Amino acid sequence: MVIILLSFVAAAFELFGMYLVGNKNKFGFKLNIVCCVLWMVVAAVSGVYGLMVTAIVMFMLNIRNFRKWRDEENRRNLRKVYEKLRG
Repeated sequence: MVIILLSFVAAAFELFGMYLVGNKNKFGFKLNIVCCVLWMVVAAVSGVYGLMVTAIVMFMLNIRNFRKWRDEENRRNLRKVYEKLRG
């Protein structure tokens, strides 16, 4: 019963995380990372190994995408500071 509830929580987190990313809110990546951990727990307890592989890959992709997003945001901010200092 707990696993069924956990799977619904993971699904809700994942959908809301995707919604946030679509609205250019980087918190969505963090929420999706938490969601992937929940899916890993569900997969391990239920023995669904395909889901485990998918959750691990999605976990890594979310971390990668968050870093790329953060790095681009930092470059944009540095560019703005440079332009202010320049003129």
